[in-house]
Amino acid sequence: MRERGFTLIELMIVVAIVGILAAISIPAYKDYMVRSRVTEVLGAMSACKLNAVEFYQTHLAWTNRSGTSISALDLCRLANGSKHIQPAGLTVDANGIIIAVMRDLGPNVPDGAILTMSPQVDGENVTTWICGAAADGTTLEHRFRPGSCQG
Repeated sequence: MRERGFTLIELMIVVAIVGILAAISIPAYKDYMVRSRVTEVLGAMSACKLNAVEFYQTHLAWTNRSGTSISALDLCRLANGSKHIQPAGLTVDANGIIIAVMRDLGPNVPDGAILTMSPQVDGENVTTWICGAAADGTTLEHRFRPGSCQG
């Protein structure tokens, strides 16, 4: 009569395969979680972006006649409620660049990482936005940015 079951070598091969798959998938999953949190930050930045475009089309500048900027007028106040943006960490500079200072993204990303969105202006209109340009101050690594924000 023949015994049924697995040999020791077969079990060791299965354990090795599972270990290799785990070693590959766990870091990839952690990066995915960071990207999903950055997507939430991009949503808050988009709310600010709409206010910035309206402000620019009204004043044809990133400050009004008295020199008051968008951030000083607190047009991004509602967007600052994101749990992954530091308190008062969503601002617009004098060139219209939206700057988000982030927190709690994950163990591989330090608090204070910066993501920017830069407007491209053609006359009276903001035509496009460039997300994640290093020249504008973005410090968040490429691997943690969603596909729509590669700079």
